[in-house]
Amino acid sequence: MPQPLKAMILAAGFGTRLRPITNALPKPLVPISGIPLIYVTIKRLALMQVDEIFVNGHYLWEKLKAALETIPFPHPPITFSRETPEILGTAGGIGAIREFLNGEDLLVLSSDIITDFDIEGLIDCHKRSKAFATMGLLKPRRQGKTPVWCLEDKIIGFGEDIGSLACGEPGSFSVIQMLSNEFIKEIPEREYSEIIPFYKRFLSEGKTIKAFFTDPLWYDIGEPAQLQKANQHIRQLLESGKLPPQIPIVEILSDLPKWKAEEVTKQPAYTTDHDDQEISST
Repeated sequence: MPQPLKAMILAAGFGTRLRPITNALPKPLVPISGIPLIYVTIKRLALMQVDEIFVNGHYLWEKLKAALETIPFPHPPITFSRETPEILGTAGGIGAIREFLNGEDLLVLSSDIITDFDIEGLIDCHKRSKAFATMGLLKPRRQGKTPVWCLEDKIIGFGEDIGSLACGEPGSFSVIQMLSNEFIKEIPEREYSEIIPFYKRFLSEGKTIKAFFTDPLWYDIGEPAQLQKANQHIRQLLESGKLPPQIPIVEILSDLPKWKAEEVTKQPAYTTDHDDQEISST
């Protein structure tokens, strides 16, 4: 990565739909092939030579923070942002780290996604276009996901009622995005907010929101059935030697002692410091 890049992994959610698995385990630590979900994302960012990673936490934050302090492979510096007393949402969590970004744009990802999405392509698209933001979109649209409508490579709206203005079929938000510093400055630092209303507002103000389309392997680990399906597919790809390098489980296992790697791969898959912030570095 020729230019400095900071990334944020959103990891504060409650994982309600994954209960009972998440009764005692934060969703970012739910394993895929024995590896915590968030480790897979951190390893990919490390291979991309990201300069710094931010991770927010709220639900079972002590377990998440402990896991971040014991990552078993080399990684960029990680800054943990504890959201207290209340969770801040998909935008509020970003606003909470604004002062640490030094005016830089930010790559934002979700901790509960397993994907070989072309993140490097999205970053390049964003930097070349100098857009206000760039959303990574899945095409074709995933079932049950809110449609995101575009006119050529620019996003024009969200939801079912915008289609007549758009060209072609809608996509789905991959929960991977590049936000400009100008975007981030509009997010309040210490209050709950969600990201899509900001996108809608900026579109109404005439800001350029770019769309970066791809059709990747993509699992949203939101429910036990999805977790089971993802684990089965990833294990099949591992065993066949066809797992995409953008899902760096093989690389993580190679960083572990042989006995530990063997132990991990044998694990069964599941079948069914601000006023309100505590910032620390690991």
